[in-house]
Amino acid sequence: MTSLDGEDWQLQGWLGDEWRWHVDKPWDAPGWLPARVPGSVLDDLARAGEVTDLYRGRNSRLAEWVPERTWVYRRRVEGPGTVRFEGVDHEATVFVGGEEVARHEGAFTPFEVDLPAGDHLLAVAVHAAPENEAQVGRTSKVRVHKSRMGYGWDFCPRIVHQSIWRPVTLDPPPEVFPQVRLEDGVGTVEVGGQVVLRVVSPELWWPNGMGEQTLYQVPELGISVGFRTVDLDDYALVVNGVRAPIKGWNRVPVDALYGVPRPEKVAHLLGLAARAHVNLPRVWGGGLIETPALRALRPARPARLAGVLAVELRDRERPVGRIRFRRADDLGGARDRAAPAATCFARDLVRRQRARRRRLDARARRAARGRGRARSRPRVASHIAARRARRARPVGASGSARAHEALRHAHIAPAASSASRA
Repeated sequence: MTSLDGEDWQLQGWLGDEWRWHVDKPWDAPGWLPARVPGSVLDDLARAGEVTDLYRGRNSRLAEWVPERTWVYRRRVEGPGTVRFEGVDHEATVFVGGEEVARHEGAFTPFEVDLPAGDHLLAVAVHAAPENEAQVGRTSKVRVHKSRMGYGWDFCPRIVHQSIWRPVTLDPPPEVFPQVRLEDGVGTVEVGGQVVLRVVSPELWWPNGMGEQTLYQVPELGISVGFRTVDLDDYALVVNGVRAPIKGWNRVPVDALYGVPRPEKVAHLLGLAARAHVNLPRVWGGGLIETPALRALRPARPARLAGVLAVELRDRERPVGRIRFRRADDLGGARDRAAPAATCFARDLVRRQRARRRRLDARARRAARGRGRARSRPRVASHIAARRARRARPVGASGSARAHEALRHAHIAPAASSASRA
């Protein structure tokens, strides 16, 4: 495997379809700017001095012209091989030696292109950003699988993201999807039906604040795993047979230019969450589907941070073909068959509890209104009758006659007098 990441890329943008004239121009053609992959178009332009500091005042408004253009990334590569793009935000057309070889749409789905033998100019045209709904908008109108916060949110100005935002590799190894199980006191790791790790009576992995996060190395895969069970019992999260108190935290992308790697900042924020005894962060649905790099993150205090359960709640935007990566996961790498239960748990528990609370509150309000109406009807009726009586009082009529006449018109029977009762 050869990484194609780094600063060996160049970048230039155009309106409309003019970019097609420049895909196979010579490498030293004028107008091309240095670029980084993974990265962000806006970050590359800021480093080149084409846009002002986006993080100062209202300068982000001066860069709103950027997502209206198609931006072409280029670099030299040598084949033969297969080039794998882990993520391009949002739509792209790929050229090898000036020939179109692939089209792709979707920021969260990887794709591959074949590279023939020889030296080539690899070009990726990242097309103009699609229209999308900002925070003050309608979710029902969303038609693209892309982060919405960059279109304008309460904590984020309008900075619409475009880029090759995830790694690019040449001849990547085949993907493997290990199955981690804990059954009858035996922990196993399987790949393709073959057991690559078996541990009898393993030390269990515990969430933050409930115990240690013991991890076991899997040399064949180059990963670490932990063994634990996760169950849902009457809206309670049960880990290793023990009810786990949920201490939540809402995680949003650390930066509007989320294609620029910032592992130190992410590690710092997750470390703060661990110190605050958080054990179930929620990955905000308006941001990103988190990458495997987050789970592989090892900050200064890995044992403590590994106890944080990172749950991705993106079922409504789950990308086709990558479902196996969208699952409940802990930052230490522990996974098992019960993990999807935690995914459903975090969303369904909150939703059902809130719905139940709303139903109970509504029932209590209806009951209170019913009791209030039952108590107040006679009193209100008597007030209405008295008011009508005063308005209908004829000149010279006796008070008793006037009252009885008003009550008759109000369809309320007068109370019997003391004489009649006698």
